[in-house]
Amino acid sequence: MNAIKVISIDLVKSVFQICVWMNDGIAFTCKVSRAKLLDCILQFPAGLIVGMEACATSRSWGTLFKQWAFRPTYPHPARKSIDASPKKDANDALVTCETACQ
Repeated sequence: MNAIKVISIDLVKSVFQICVWMNDGIAFTCKVSRAKLLDCILQFPAGLIVGMEACATSRSWGTLFKQWAFRPTYPHPARKSIDASPKKDANDALVTCETACQ
């Protein structure tokens, strides 16, 4: 069985990008509205790492996730130099996920 290793969230605007990293790589990415973020995260097993890039709201989200037995982390994702694609929320969530795995 392929277990979930890390969930990462790009916390910007009113629609958040979620990336789920499985033991063998990316499982999926999806967009979730601010109002439905907690409901979405609560569908995952407790105890998982939830990576979020440090920003104005990440600490308050992290406190909320901790109350539900998740392990928030705030990695500093460096942009990949080989990544020639433009800055997008999905790319940010992916890089945050990869950084949280290390």
